[in-house]
Amino acid sequence: MKEEVPYTESVAGQKSKATTPLGKFYEGIFENPETLRKVKKGFYITLGVLSVGDIFVHRHHAVFFWDHIPAFMGAYGLISTILIIVISKYIGHALLMKKEDYYD
Repeated sequence: MKEEVPYTESVAGQKSKATTPLGKFYEGIFENPETLRKVKKGFYITLGVLSVGDIFVHRHHAVFFWDHIPAFMGAYGLISTILIIVISKYIGHALLMKKEDYYD
C-alpha cells in the first residue's frame, strides 16, 4: 500500500505535498500570484533586453540571409514552440482522446 505524504503549510497558506527545500521553493514561486507576476516580469524584461541587444551584434560569418535579420532566431524559436504545442494538442484531441461515453 502506498504511504500518504503528510501535508505541510505552503507559502500561500494552502496545503502542500512538497517535502524537499527545492519543492517548497518552487511552490512558493508558483503558488503565490504576486511572486509569479514578478518572476514573469523579470523574464519579459530579460527577453526584451536580449532582443534589443541582438540588434547591435555584428555577424561576421552569416551564412543564410536570415542570419542578418535582428532577433530572427528568437522569434523563430518562439513561433516554432507555439506551433509544436498547438499541433500536438490538436493531434491529441483529434486522434488520441475518446468521448466520455466510449466505455459505456
